[in-house]
Amino acid sequence: MNVSEILKNYDDARRSQTLRPVKVNSLFTLEFELMNGWVDWQSWGDTSSKKNIHTLLQEVSDGEATFWRDPEGKLIRKVSKVVIDVKYRDDNGVSQRLFEEVYDEEKEDWVKRRIDPSKKGLREKVKAGESSLNAALRGLKEEMHITDLTEEELIGLVHLNVDASQRFYQDESNSYRGLLSNYQLDFFIFELPPSRYEEAYEFPEGESMRRLIWQEAA
Repeated sequence: MNVSEILKNYDDARRSQTLRPVKVNSLFTLEFELMNGWVDWQSWGDTSSKKNIHTLLQEVSDGEATFWRDPEGKLIRKVSKVVIDVKYRDDNGVSQRLFEEVYDEEKEDWVKRRIDPSKKGLREKVKAGESSLNAALRGLKEEMHITDLTEEELIGLVHLNVDASQRFYQDESNSYRGLLSNYQLDFFIFELPPSRYEEAYEFPEGESMRRLIWQEAA
């Protein structure tokens, strides 16, 4: 499926009067809706990401995801994210950017994640009622431990205007296999101040460990 087809499907779903919201407020209702949507959730949790039905329910409780059902009965998860391309120029003038990895316990090694059209930088889900800028600031805090940006440092965090082919896409969730997800993305660039530099940034997500590491920018 090409980009134009994905966008058409996404827009058709948004406009459709028959696409109805699905209320999920407990583990029982989530299990019920997944089964009615023909999603085999019992196999989740056996991958390196280790996300399962409980982490999905937590997303809903935190206001990070909502559920909808299309006319054919298919369950759709809707998620908004910010993608932050973090850049840094080292003492030799070489431009670097952060990439995210997840620790694979079976391989006992770090591996890059297969996520989003943009694989660079860090990602953070936008909570209900939260602006994309506040979500980006929260992502810097939670994943890079960066807090209390000065006014001068905050200038380096720039919200990018990109076309719809980059902002909207639909795909099966990599974490929750079999669950169709609609994604809306907002993109930022952050020029990291030298005083905030670390060689790597490790952080937990669910039951897995993740890290952001530097690579030379292409």
